[in-house]
Amino acid sequence: MSGDYATHRADIELMIDEEFYIIEPPHPLVDISVWHLFTVAEDTLRMFFAGWIPEGKIDPSFVDAYKYSLRHSISHVLKHALNNKVTLPEKTIPKSYEKSVMLLEAGKKYERLSRLVAATYNSHGKFIKVEGGYELKYHDSLDMRYSVLELLGHGADVSTDITGILHFWLTSDVPEAHLIFSRMHDSVRIRRKRVTYKYDAVTTCEIAKHIPQREKIIPDNFDFPWGGSYKTHALINALLIRCFYHILAVEIAALKYSLKGGGESSLVLIISREQLCEDLMQLASIANEEVYSFIDMLTFGRKSKTPDPALQPLYLSKSNMFMVPCIHILNSNVQRNILSLMAKTRQKEFDAQSESFEEHMVSNIKSSLECWKYFIFNREFKFNKNKEEIDGLIVDDASKTVLLLEFRWILQPGDSREVYNKMKATSSKVDQLNRKIVFFENNLTEFIKNSFNGIINVGNPSEWKVQGVVVIQGYGGTASHESNIPVVTLDVFKKGLKKINNLQRLFEWIRDLSWLPTKDKHFTVSIAHENLGVERISRVAVIPLVDQLQYTASLQQSILSYTT
Repeated sequence: MSGDYATHRADIELMIDEEFYIIEPPHPLVDISVWHLFTVAEDTLRMFFAGWIPEGKIDPSFVDAYKYSLRHSISHVLKHALNNKVTLPEKTIPKSYEKSVMLLEAGKKYERLSRLVAATYNSHGKFIKVEGGYELKYHDSLDMRYSVLELLGHGADVSTDITGILHFWLTSDVPEAHLIFSRMHDSVRIRRKRVTYKYDAVTTCEIAKHIPQREKIIPDNFDFPWGGSYKTHALINALLIRCFYHILAVEIAALKYSLKGGGESSLVLIISREQLCEDLMQLASIANEEVYSFIDMLTFGRKSKTPDPALQPLYLSKSNMFMVPCIHILNSNVQRNILSLMAKTRQKEFDAQSESFEEHMVSNIKSSLECWKYFIFNREFKFNKNKEEIDGLIVDDASKTVLLLEFRWILQPGDSREVYNKMKATSSKVDQLNRKIVFFENNLTEFIKNSFNGIINVGNPSEWKVQGVVVIQGYGGTASHESNIPVVTLDVFKKGLKKINNLQRLFEWIRDLSWLPTKDKHFTVSIAHENLGVERISRVAVIPLVDQLQYTASLQQSILSYTT
């Protein structure tokens, strides 16, 4: 039967590729096609953030769906259109706009179907021939609750970011933004059917005061070609504010001049490399050669065999002008994407600094240890000629529990194949921790006596328990193949660590998985269908019933049941 499953997969892959292959590019020339693709994606996202489309009318994952679709669509265009030098049109071409809509929709479908196929390459599912098409049957070991946890932000608290500010400013009367809007209103003009404006330093600084900082995921001691963490954050902030400024200017001009289509032809920022460098320097206050290094790394296709506009969003046209999809960038986690890009294009440099990520995790966990007196991080232990290195451990003499911690910092996976690679990497951590638990169980008395200056009275060693938890950051995780060694995200772990002051109870809370999203409370399950030619592919799909804020609130209720 395994041969039949492989044949089904091969047939489906062929149909997916053939269906996408026949879609026409938006225009015979690459640059005009890419510009229209960016414009359509920006226009659709703008409609949401400007409040033109009610939130309930859009799938929660639609923003990410456009990111994946752009990657497939641009790759398709590069294969089927001529890459000649051309001047971009002043206004969108209706037929090219329509073709871009079609190609982007096809790209979203291509990504959805590709994810289904990827599941069958990793033994997590198989295609079964049924009446009318195929059904994807997932393996019983695949726990959909972790997939929902990924959708709901890993258990992290909700914080306002730059896209929230953009949405608020575009849909509400914001008194603190009146002066900014007034200055920009006086500045915006229409020239050759495009919105133009002066990028004003005073207005830029005023905007910067209102932009909240995202959580830092780049370690303080991590280095990029242009410098360290501080310079990187300064450059990211400068790029985000440059994009924010542009979208505001287009919206203000559209209202001021009653532009048909809301000025959609101006949504993509067209700018020279030199001017972009100057604009970023204005806010970042960093030397121009370092800014150029940052820009070059984010240029689409630079040192990348399989370029991705999510990682390299600055598209350089044949006429040496950048196309910058500003809303696309504002909706991206630029920190994470730059790290992913570094791992992809400068792997040796990235790997050489990999320890800094777990150090960053340790620092993060230490801030949540108020309840605990005895803990150790990053230490090698030697007993009876055997040795093990541990990432972290906590000891609770009241409950007679040792909790071993195995850390794994993971770049949030992008495409479907990356997801399954991360699942495999997480499972390997469970195996490592299993070995370490046995090591500490066999040497428990010696470990406790030697590690805390004799303060802890071991008493009867048989009354003690050695437990273990794999703590991950950057990814929702996967079900552990060892029920007594659970996998938990850093955000969830920290919440329990702060509130549950009995270490055995904390472990039981994590092990019992009551913190995971619950079916019919946080999500529901339905059968989804995808039409592929004359065939239909069916699969189980999860539908969130709550948002991130509601889920994190329910986490506190879950914790409360283990504190009594």
